Amino acid sequence: MTTVQEDQVLAELAWLTDRLLAHGHLLPNGLAVMLRAYKSALAQRPAGACAAFGPSYRYAQVCDQIEQRILDGEWKPGQRLPPVRAFARTYGASERTVARAIHALALRDVLTRERGAYYVSARM
Repeated sequence: MTTVQEDQVLAELAWLTDRLLAHGHLLPNGLAVMLRAYKSALAQRPAGACAAFGPSYRYAQVCDQIEQRILDGEWKPGQRLPPVRAFARTYGASERTVARAIHALALRDVLTRERGAYYVSARM
């Protein structure tokens, strides 16, 4: 596999891992622990632009646009991001596409998730 293909696969695995952990109370304890460890290992990969997951992915483009707005100071550390629906309207993308973009930013510690909402990470 090429590096871009590997990144695409890792992005998909990270997305699926997060979805499984969202229903962690239904998983056997051992599996939930292993998935958390796997997610942690994925998050420790070197940070790079979301488009590294593959330029053909719409969510990577949305991810980069949201990150640029954060870097430009539109949202400060600790500030709550608008809902997915608002981003979907802004970028003309599906809510699922935006959710994947936001998830990718969370994996890279640009965003944190608390009580069902995303906030700009304190490290930004």
